[in-house]
Amino acid sequence: MENGPFELKNPASRGEWRTYHRIRREVLFEASGLDRTYDDDDETVLPAGAQALLLFHDGRAVAALRLNLLAERSMEVSLIAVAQPDQGCGHGRALLDLAEGRAREAGAWRMVVNVFGDAEPFFAKSGYARETWDDPLAGPPPPEVIQMTKEL
Repeated sequence: MENGPFELKNPASRGEWRTYHRIRREVLFEASGLDRTYDDDDETVLPAGAQALLLFHDGRAVAALRLNLLAERSMEVSLIAVAQPDQGCGHGRALLDLAEGRAREAGAWRMVVNVFGDAEPFFAKSGYARETWDDPLAGPPPPEVIQMTKEL
C-alpha cells in the first residue's frame, strides 16, 4: 500500500525482517527500558490474521508495526515503532493512516491499541479515545497501559 513517498509492506526478505526486528528492539525495548528481552524469532510464525509491516519512506525502512485480527472484525495495532532518527518527521502519522487503510481493506470496523501514557496524545489527536475493550485473543493489558479505540 502506497501513500506518496510512503509504502507499507510485509517484510519480504531476510534483510527486511532484520530491519523490522532492529527497529522494534531498539525503540520499544532498549530505548524505552521495557523489562523484557526482545526475541527476534518472535515473529517467525505470526498468529492467524496477523501482519508484520514495515513503513518505507522514499525506499528506506523507517518504522514497523504489527496488525492483529481480533474478534468482531476489530484490528489491533501492536507495538508501533518509528526508528529513532526518523521520529518527529510525520512517519508515525503516515504509518497509522496506512495501517488503518489495511484494516479497512480487511473488513475491520474498529481499530484498537494499547498505549503507554506518553503516546496517548498522539492517538487522541488521531481520533482514538479511551475505551476498555476485552478480547480473548489479546488478554488483559498491563496496568500501565491505556486502551484506546477508533471506529474506521
